[in-house]
Amino acid sequence: MTFEEIKRELKAKQHRPIYLLQGEETFFIDRLALAIENGVLTDAEKEFNFTVMYGKDTDAETIASTARRYPMMAPYQIVVVREAQLLTDIEKLEKYAQNPMPTTLLVLAYKGKTIRSNSKLAKAIAHSNGVIFDAKKYYENQIPGWIQKYLQAHQYAIQPDAAAMLVEYLGNDLGHIANELDKMMLNLPLNATVTRQHIIDNIGINKEYNIFELQEALANKQSLRVFKMVDYFTANPKAGPLVMLTGTLFRFFSKLYIYHHVLKQPEAQVLKHMGLTSAWALKDYKAAVKNFPLPKARQVLEVLYQFDLKAKGYESVGGQDGELMKEMMVKILYGSA
Repeated sequence: MTFEEIKRELKAKQHRPIYLLQGEETFFIDRLALAIENGVLTDAEKEFNFTVMYGKDTDAETIASTARRYPMMAPYQIVVVREAQLLTDIEKLEKYAQNPMPTTLLVLAYKGKTIRSNSKLAKAIAHSNGVIFDAKKYYENQIPGWIQKYLQAHQYAIQPDAAAMLVEYLGNDLGHIANELDKMMLNLPLNATVTRQHIIDNIGINKEYNIFELQEALANKQSLRVFKMVDYFTANPKAGPLVMLTGTLFRFFSKLYIYHHVLKQPEAQVLKHMGLTSAWALKDYKAAVKNFPLPKARQVLEVLYQFDLKAKGYESVGGQDGELMKEMMVKILYGSA
């Protein structure tokens, strides 16, 4: 089942005896577990009918014994096993899964891993009308679309460039992105369309000095503007940590490297090869391709790799992040190729 299908069932008060929520994208696992925890029982019913267990502290026999209890003054009891991937004997739940209690909702939050679909436990869950949900990690180019759907579900919209900005700034952690969107929606009227300015105002991005502005300045080889931002980041380390800068710029120049090889193709193919979702996102690459020929783009990637190692302490260097940042920008802007 998909995330949306499970949510629709829960909203319709259709419940399954076992929910195996597994996979790499923990955001979906957490949200589904929370929807079950908060959408089935009232607060009063939870007092006697809601149990949380942890995989590292329990075993299959204890889980099965707890799940076989009858609810008290409620239609269901909920048993949630967090960190179920740490259960050393999870396959022993097969016996319970073959004949689960119809008045129990057993939720197994199995993060970072998956149970083989042909395993006895998985087959038993499927045959007993249980749910097996695989939370697959999103690729970076899928996240703007997910952001759009997330906001639509809350009756908001977002401009494509604003969605791209969120991904560049927050990365691919859906939980972190959702938390920031939730906070931002508190400050916006219903049915509003989220813009870059909303993100700048609500997610702590300085209007003039942020990673996106630095990326644009580099793409256009605006040296004075670049070093003004470096001075700002040096004075305000949390605004632009060196590790974040190297990571973001490495992604940018990696895509620029691809752009050099595909720029003569139709725009739709270019976007596909680069993992971009809108033509707007090509703006900086169109500027950078003129200022960073292919050999230079390759050299910049090497520079960023070296400084990423330094930022993470893999090479013994005496300079602070600010000094390393300045040295890195000099090599990016003026290094020969």
